Amino acid sequence: MSDLIKRYPFSKDKEIKVEISREQMAAILYAQDYGLKRMDPDALAVLDSVMDTLTYKLHP
Repeated sequence: MSDLIKRYPFSKDKEIKVEISREQMAAILYAQDYGLKRMDPDALAVLDSVMDTLTYKLHP
């Protein structure tokens, strides 16, 4: 069991559906390709908005 699962013990896998903007999609891909350290503050804010959306869907 990973440390993440120990910290956040979901009882089972969960399928969620989210709608994100083109800008949010671009931020995700940029972070994957170049890493968080190379993102400017505006791009990080967009990525944070994706995380907020996912967090709400996982734990409303």
